[in-house]
Amino acid sequence: MRRVVLLLAAAALATGCAGGSERVAEEPDAPAPPATTAETAPTGGTTEPEQPRRLFTKAQLPRLAPQPADVPRGMRYVEVESGRRTLEEAGLVLDAHLAQVRGLGLVAIYDAIFESGRGERRLGARLWLYDAPGGAEQWLAKTRRDAQQFQLRPIAAPRIGDESWAAGGTLEANAVISHGFRIGNLVMVVSLSTGIGELSPPEVLAVAQRAAARVQRA
Repeated sequence: MRRVVLLLAAAALATGCAGGSERVAEEPDAPAPPATTAETAPTGGTTEPEQPRRLFTKAQLPRLAPQPADVPRGMRYVEVESGRRTLEEAGLVLDAHLAQVRGLGLVAIYDAIFESGRGERRLGARLWLYDAPGGAEQWLAKTRRDAQQFQLRPIAAPRIGDESWAAGGTLEANAVISHGFRIGNLVMVVSLSTGIGELSPPEVLAVAQRAAARVQRA
């Protein structure tokens, strides 16, 4: 149950009925595209130069995901629950869900799961990689809406990456705090949950900020 609760918070989406398993973007990894150079406005124009866009590839996901050094002390990496996820494993089994992520250009989904004790505290990061920042921007907005649907309340927090949101509350008797952010074509939702005691908002924020810094250094 704790794993289901954590993934609900980390993924910020509703699960549907069981469906067929399908791998996301099974084509060979493409090399990282070069950074787009800023375009200069025509002579006499007033348009500001366009900033380079951050574009990541699925081959980078294991390095972009939070690492043991990024999470609270005492938490261990749960390898069996981490790594590339299928659409079914991510809870995307309804036709409407599948059509939405495909329409937005989903490339890959990646999880990094950590826990402490006997699973009393669990931290999950789910990375959604899209083929362009536009798709990622729309997906981040959906994760925000779905967090509200799970009745997580907005939390005041500094902006992370290009845009972000933060929320917290209770799911299935577990306290949960989640931070979602986008950098370029990548969306990441980081959630810490526990069935005992309370969570520290600054602690969860620090994890999300370290995760974002890792992505920005890539």
